[in-house]
Amino acid sequence: MRERFFHVEFFLTPDSHFVAIEINVRPPGGFSLDMMNFACDIDLCQWWAKLIAQNLDTPIYERKYHSAHACRRKGWHYRFDHNELLRRLGNTLAVHVHIPPAFSVAMGDEAYILRHPDLGALKEAIAWVEETA
Repeated sequence: MRERFFHVEFFLTPDSHFVAIEINVRPPGGFSLDMMNFACDIDLCQWWAKLIAQNLDTPIYERKYHSAHACRRKGWHYRFDHNELLRRLGNTLAVHVHIPPAFSVAMGDEAYILRHPDLGALKEAIAWVEETA
């Protein structure tokens, strides 16, 4: 465990207790690492490699942005077409990718990874991506 990414998943019970349900000896799925990288302007895989290869202390970082994964699905009609959406999102858009069919049920057909220092502005950007016509 000392040389691997891992994550623990929890449920929050109705009486406000956390219960661990799963421990995975791998990075969290989807775009989780990418969103952490975009939130802090870091490269976690590079840091991990340096920690293992050079036995470095934990790096110092600062979360500069809120980050989110918003998606679109084929066959849905959205308020803003892709080009209008890109114009509206501007610098809030970190990455736009098409998702392979094997993962699209869980992650959408198109993913928009967003970041913004203001949580309200990020939520507005998510709404722009997902709002249907």
